[in-house]
Amino acid sequence: MTSTFKKIIVFVALVCLLPVFASASAVSPEFSVIPELPDNQRQNGNTFFDLLVHPGQRQTLFINIINLAPEDIVVLVEAVTASTGSNGNINYSETADIMDPSLKFPFHELASLQNQRETIPAHQEKSIPISLSIPDEPFDGMLLGSIRVLKEITEEERQAGGMILNQYAYVIAVRLVQDENAENIPPDFTFGGVSTQLINHRASIVANIHNTAPKLIKGADISAQISQAGADAPLFELSMPAEFAPNSILPLVFTDMDGRGLIPGDYNATVRLQYEGRIWDFEESFTIDPRQADSVNEGAINLYDEQSSHNWFEDIPLWARFALGIGGLALILLIASIIRLFRKKMRPVTLTLPPFPQQNDNSQNK
Repeated sequence: MTSTFKKIIVFVALVCLLPVFASASAVSPEFSVIPELPDNQRQNGNTFFDLLVHPGQRQTLFINIINLAPEDIVVLVEAVTASTGSNGNINYSETADIMDPSLKFPFHELASLQNQRETIPAHQEKSIPISLSIPDEPFDGMLLGSIRVLKEITEEERQAGGMILNQYAYVIAVRLVQDENAENIPPDFTFGGVSTQLINHRASIVANIHNTAPKLIKGADISAQISQAGADAPLFELSMPAEFAPNSILPLVFTDMDGRGLIPGDYNATVRLQYEGRIWDFEESFTIDPRQADSVNEGAINLYDEQSSHNWFEDIPLWARFALGIGGLALILLIASIIRLFRKKMRPVTLTLPPFPQQNDNSQNK
């Protein structure tokens, strides 16, 4: 893909989010979504689906979609398994491509819908059923997911929007537990290795931290570095707060923003995670071979030619730069002194020319 590729920006508005979970009621200029809380809703004041379930249970959940627009709208309804994004926030809007192997029961496999595409008549309300099937095998901790409702863009909106399309989505969180003390399980983190990837069209190194416990993590702090083997200073580093969905992967992304690309060689990744007074330290050595580097660098849009863009002045030691500066100043002063000396020795020369002879006009004497 070249740097001249066209970008279509889709703004997904996830409105009315509580600090951890999506709100039970949300309103956009066109529609709102309200869940019907069932009898097995935990009595803790939460207004999203927070359910106490048992093995083998079958249940139907309902959400009410209210169309506030003067015309019919079409919405897409989907069950999503909660994941952890690279920004350290929990993602309720889409199921991750790669999930942690410790996740036995992804929520999107437990919840099913009769229709994923629903038409809501103008100024009317429609109740959408979601069938929930709890596994026969008991589970510890919690299962976390959401019901996402996304308004489908019409062809008229697509043509009118041009390059920028505003698309509204709501997420209603769903938390499933089989014990009132499900949150009180110990945390557990592992380090899942390092890979090279092309992210947002830039060469990147990705280091994965796994939350292997069925526990929602809030208030963790992460610091991480990527260094070339034998180098004193890190090549990449980051520090960030983070939260984890249960049994999920947080991809730490180290992006080449300078356009130098990935360089083949040996590297070290070090990560420190702090949570509730405990510290997890991870370290791993890895190698980027030429084929990996070329594969990623070929797709990067911000690479520059290091040979043509190389600044030779940066290769000169600091003492040599200082000496060059002093020498250059001395040379300028010497040239200025020579010019001043020559000006003093030079004398103005006055040339006196003889009078120019006048020509007699003899034409009148003829």
